[in-house]
Amino acid sequence: MAFPEFQTKEVLNKVLNTDKDALKVDIDNVTLTTEGGDVSVEVDLDNSTDDVLVYGNDGSANRKLTTDSSGHLQVDVLTTPTVTISDGGGTISIDDGGGNISIDDGGNSITVDGTVTISDGGGTISIDDGSGVITVDGDVTATTPVDSFTGASFASSSTTYADVSGADLQTTTQGLFSYIIDVPGSSSATVVCKVQVSNDNNAWIDAETPEVTVAVNSKGQISGTSFFKYTKIQAKAGSAANAVATIHGHAK
Repeated sequence: MAFPEFQTKEVLNKVLNTDKDALKVDIDNVTLTTEGGDVSVEVDLDNSTDDVLVYGNDGSANRKLTTDSSGHLQVDVLTTPTVTISDGGGTISIDDGGGNISIDDGGNSITVDGTVTISDGGGTISIDDGSGVITVDGDVTATTPVDSFTGASFASSSTTYADVSGADLQTTTQGLFSYIIDVPGSSSATVVCKVQVSNDNNAWIDAETPEVTVAVNSKGQISGTSFFKYTKIQAKAGSAANAVATIHGHAK
């Protein structure tokens, strides 16, 4: 007489899962076969609980793809491609946004066919042919940056020079500057002005341009050439009375 290997309760314990609410099934080497339809297998993955690696192949071996601490994937360009920029009969505009634009042909040639407009936006544009050749077939327009202001107000009864707020200029390109001083009839005193210059916008000295005195209900001007990067105008009352002026400036 043969005896069963397991009792009934032992069999149930082996086939039930740990929560005792479903059968425990081990699947190995399973082939899914359909009868004229598709088999849909859904796998739910979660990055907090599952580990999934993405690989790339270098031609002989699989390599893991990795990112930096911000999750950015680094891409190394091993061969520099040839880049051709064509306006298609339209316009190409390059603005350095106040920074620097550098063009280097690497010892080859740069050819521009059409109209070129270059504006440095207050920064610097550097073109280096790398001992090669730069050819421009067409018109080249270089836009000179201009710095200007209007309506800077001066009102003081002090006979000591003081900066006029909002009246600073940059003379980085051609070193030219001019100021117009408008003293209205409501001013109780003349207005005396002078120009100061600086290379770092911090240490200032008087410009060689002489100071000017503008009478009440009159206009005057100060203009000149400067090899410094910055200029500003200072003003004071010609006598101890309320002096008023409106100042306009322009530089390039």
